[in-house]
Amino acid sequence: MDRPNTDRIMEQQHPRQTGVAYCEFCREKITNLNTAYRKVTGWEAKRKVGGTNAIRLRVPSHEWACTWCIEKESKKVNANQGGLFV
Repeated sequence: MDRPNTDRIMEQQHPRQTGVAYCEFCREKITNLNTAYRKVTGWEAKRKVGGTNAIRLRVPSHEWACTWCIEKESKKVNANQGGLFV
């Protein structure tokens, strides 16, 4: 039986400490967490004009996504599809 990659497990559990996480969609390494998206849960307050005003009691998870995949997912394009002229 293969031994689990403890480096990757630590990176997923504590990405702020290691500075590295992996995208939940494409599984690529994310080295700049300042430009990445992080999944959170919490209680939202709706604005009168629509959208979310604030998320209270937010609980961040250890799930991250790269900007490219978030853009693709928001447009409902498969993140693994790639570009047309790649």
